[in-house]
Amino acid sequence: MSHQSFRKKTRKVLTNMDLKFIQSSIKKNNICGKKYLNLSNICEACSHGCAFDISTRREEPLSQHHISYFPEKIAFVHVSCHFAIHHRGLRPDLIEYVEGDSRKFHEEKPPLRKNIGSASA
Repeated sequence: MSHQSFRKKTRKVLTNMDLKFIQSSIKKNNICGKKYLNLSNICEACSHGCAFDISTRREEPLSQHHISYFPEKIAFVHVSCHFAIHHRGLRPDLIEYVEGDSRKFHEEKPPLRKNIGSASA
């Protein structure tokens, strides 16, 4: 009679789809020179998911908070957490810029094109 020892598998075999998901999440975190610190469904400040509005039956998306402008680092946070970061001092580690960087960043940014779909006369 053979005695076969059973043990819990400790290795996870990744499929091709798993690898593609990992690669796409890495690409999402660095888009067009912007570095996103977290995914857009979990708040970086409080670590909770998106809020759900009962009256409209929709998830309220998280807003983008600039941690620094040069280089551009962005975190997704709740609107209430964004207010608390700037006005109540919640998570001071999420502010790595000096006063005036925001103004300088938005002045250097090219203006948005208007009337993208209209024909020019």
